[in-house]
Amino acid sequence: MRNPMIRPARRLSMPITALCVLSLLIGPTLGLAAERTVPYRVQRGDNLYTLAARYLGGVADWPVLAKLNKVADPTRLPPDSIIQLPVSKLRGVAQTAKVVYVRGTVTVLDNKRQLRVLAVDGVVAEGDTLRVGPASFASLKLHDGSEVQVPANTEFRVQRMREVNEANLGQSVFKLNDGRLDFSVTPQRDGSRFEVQTPLAVTGVRGTHFGVAMSSQRRVALTDVVEGHVALASQGNHEAMLAAGEGAVVLRAGAAPSVHPLLPAPDLATIPNPVERLPLLLSISPVPGAVAYRVQIATDREFDQVLFNDDAAALPPTITQLQDGDYFLRVRALDENGLFGMESVQPLRVKTLPAPPLAQSPEQDQAVRLGRVRLLCTDLPDARGYQLQVARNGDFSSLLTSSTSHTATCEFGVDAAEEGEYFWRVATLMPNALGEMERGPFSDISRFRAVPAPSTPEPVFDSNNGLQAHWLAEPNTRFLVQVASEQTFADIKYTVEIAEPRVSLDLPATCGAYYLRLQSINSYGLRSAFSPARRIHGNAAVCTSDGPVRLGNGQSVTSSTR
Repeated sequence: MRNPMIRPARRLSMPITALCVLSLLIGPTLGLAAERTVPYRVQRGDNLYTLAARYLGGVADWPVLAKLNKVADPTRLPPDSIIQLPVSKLRGVAQTAKVVYVRGTVTVLDNKRQLRVLAVDGVVAEGDTLRVGPASFASLKLHDGSEVQVPANTEFRVQRMREVNEANLGQSVFKLNDGRLDFSVTPQRDGSRFEVQTPLAVTGVRGTHFGVAMSSQRRVALTDVVEGHVALASQGNHEAMLAAGEGAVVLRAGAAPSVHPLLPAPDLATIPNPVERLPLLLSISPVPGAVAYRVQIATDREFDQVLFNDDAAALPPTITQLQDGDYFLRVRALDENGLFGMESVQPLRVKTLPAPPLAQSPEQDQAVRLGRVRLLCTDLPDARGYQLQVARNGDFSSLLTSSTSHTATCEFGVDAAEEGEYFWRVATLMPNALGEMERGPFSDISRFRAVPAPSTPEPVFDSNNGLQAHWLAEPNTRFLVQVASEQTFADIKYTVEIAEPRVSLDLPATCGAYYLRLQSINSYGLRSAFSPARRIHGNAAVCTSDGPVRLGNGQSVTSSTR
């Protein structure tokens, strides 16, 4: 069953209207149009030899003039008579293309087989062969204002680049051997010729935005049209007319082009702008039918100065190195045939400096007491201040507070009066090149949880035994029990952490008293204040002026053991 999305090309048995349109677009290369001519008024002393030498390829072309004008004697031309000059044979004036951008390695092989490295503001002439190496890129501006963008791993030859003043038309012919060429062609004058030739097909245009690719390994030629129309002709008299949003594939010599709709432009709405952190993962929504993506980043909207180009990007594409500045992002989906889809373009601002501080306190996910919370972050050299944002949600769509500190110390206070999670981030303030205060990107998001502080336990002692106590407790709470020999707790004799709200102490006999205090520790690790010191009494020791009397085993002698 035929795929309804593929429109096979027809042989050249078309209505005369379509034939004329194709002839205008592709011109004499395909032999589709009658020879176009321009009139010349004969001057005294003219003959076919001098006219052929002056306007055509050379004296040897005089028979062309003789046949076209039915002149029997090439040396006798009546003054003021009209001679028709064939446009296809007019010599014209050779033009050059200006190099507006080069990245990486781009070389030129001229007609004299001399190799040179291409540089910005250099020129490319008729007969030059350009080779753009891996991870490289070049952009050319033609004499008529048209632009050619040449990505990596491309080789092509400038076959013809001329201005034919006698006929007020231009001629630009490129032969693509391998790789890809992207064109933005200015509207061409009637009769002008703008062609891209590959070993498998010829693409002719009058003014449009399109691309042509040729894979020498796969032996496939591809044409895609973003704006305008192009005419495509392959070997064997096969043709196709392509409109914007269409592409054609020629799989082998003599094969008819198959026409396909281009994939839609990718959605770039979720890509952050400005970009405040690298590497950047481009969050592009997948395009149905796409096998890869072309991602380009340029400094100009025309994409002449491409800094980043990846024609086989998987989702999500990753951008690792870009200096702060303003750029343009262009993304196209690539289908299984190798055709690039429609393009999405949007501005892209990279703003990664000044660097943000690092959060220090509270630590990530730390629990803090309800109330005033002290936020600390690292100080940055030369910083003129810091900006804080605090929110109750992680996307900061609704700010709880936003404050600015114009000090060198990165420290803030925030009121966390309600229980729950709080999110905060900080940015550095620093003057830019104009002396204006500018905010850098925000730091990674930090989070803390505000919770009620645990209550201080109040011990209740059993009446029968002063060394046993219990107290009221909240769920999921632990307790620290400390016993000291004096009220300041400078000399702690006993400390233990327990899970139950009760304690039974077995303390050595003493000549004085003991003091006990308690502390609650909740599930977040927060501690209450210590309870007031409570005096407790254990067994009374037999004491002298030197302290307790002890037995040979070191135990104190109590009144019950005398």
